[in-house]
Amino acid sequence: MGHHRLRAIPPDVKTRFEGSSPWRKYPFIFWGVGVVCLMAAFAFGQGGAEEHASIGFESVALADHHDDGEAHGHEAHHGDDAHDGDKAHHDHDGHGAKGAHGSGGGHGDEDHGDDGGHGHHHGELTRFSFSYLTAFMYGLSLALGGLFFVLVQFLARAGWSVVVRRIAENVMATLPLFGLLFIPVYLGLSSTHFHWWHFEGHDPLLDHKAPYLDENFFILRAIFYIVVWVGLAFFFWRNSTAQDNSGEHDLTRRMQNLSPLGMILFALTTTFAAVDWMKSMDPHWFSTMFGVYYFAGCVVGIFATLSVLTIWLQSSGYVKTIINAEHYHDIGKLLFGFVVFWTYITFSQYFLIWYANIPEETLWYYHRTTHGWENVGVAIMIGHFFIPFFFLLPRGIKRNPKTLILGALWLLGIHYLDLYYVVMPILDESPHFTIVDPLCLVGIVCLFLGTFAFVAGRSDLVPVKDPRLPESLAFQNL
Repeated sequence: MGHHRLRAIPPDVKTRFEGSSPWRKYPFIFWGVGVVCLMAAFAFGQGGAEEHASIGFESVALADHHDDGEAHGHEAHHGDDAHDGDKAHHDHDGHGAKGAHGSGGGHGDEDHGDDGGHGHHHGELTRFSFSYLTAFMYGLSLALGGLFFVLVQFLARAGWSVVVRRIAENVMATLPLFGLLFIPVYLGLSSTHFHWWHFEGHDPLLDHKAPYLDENFFILRAIFYIVVWVGLAFFFWRNSTAQDNSGEHDLTRRMQNLSPLGMILFALTTTFAAVDWMKSMDPHWFSTMFGVYYFAGCVVGIFATLSVLTIWLQSSGYVKTIINAEHYHDIGKLLFGFVVFWTYITFSQYFLIWYANIPEETLWYYHRTTHGWENVGVAIMIGHFFIPFFFLLPRGIKRNPKTLILGALWLLGIHYLDLYYVVMPILDESPHFTIVDPLCLVGIVCLFLGTFAFVAGRSDLVPVKDPRLPESLAFQNL
């Protein structure tokens, strides 16, 4: 709830980049650095990993189960678990995963060598493909978070957020970049999705999922997701910036009317994209919460990004006094709230799988709680919940740009580690950080920042003729 006193933007406040502004040069600087980093990452990342985790549920193990005539992988894991299935349920920290691995090993290349369907893929695995996918999904999560923020503000007809909404609109306007950046993801699918991409062997579960895990259908879905995202971003960005000149209130009503449909499309495409591009790397794993889990990271990412970009712009002399402690306070509260939401979703996914203790589900977590990955998991648990929860809890932290940006930068870093924890165990049996990982991350982030700066320079940094702007300018937290 807030108190409002209508007023206008002071005439001395800069809301647009002048010709001599460094922000006019940033696009070319960031784009140049981004391209160089990605080229270096590609050069360094062509070798495969020293050890391949082969994420459980090996086709070999499944084939051994199904040789006894079982029709589906579920009965095989539970019924004919001659190699330690029931024992693992009780003796290995509640993880039924070990039953599917025999003694819990079976990670090396030799496992695939026995499988005619998978053996030929090992020569194709490259660290660049995995590191690039991690960085791509990280950058994409920020852009999708921007789209979500814009949609929900028009859906709720929010007034407080108008002064920061244009920054989110410019973040969202980077989505066409990620359509272009998806091309290397597509070219690397035979490496990152080797469990089923060009699969030539026999696997009952993959046979069952074959209509969905069809390569042509996969690409068509990817094109659909990107077209929807770019279309929504273009519609809202174009209408919002057009209103800066015309001041037509009909543009606001038009965006409000489309926001419900846009939110539905956003929810569906983001969920299925997360499943297709990350979860299907591990096609034998089951989780109905993975899409929401990725969405939660998107929202944490956008509120952290809004904090950083807004403070950065103000430090450069822009939008001063327009965006103040009241707006930072609300951004900080939402950042804090979605940290808790992310924790709730992440814990719920883990707890339900742990409690049910079904091998098809526990295998994914088994690989992430052994061979050193458990240390990464603990770091995420502490860094993504406990530290930001207690840090962002005080009111004064959220209202002070110097402390808010510390929390935001921390969460942006831990958000990347969270996605790394999802993708990289499929390549590495144990954590194996290399120069390729930061090069891909810096490359994607620089391309993202360059595109943001380019888009931001094409319009005002605040929706100067939005009908709810006076409400936002006078907003106060109570």
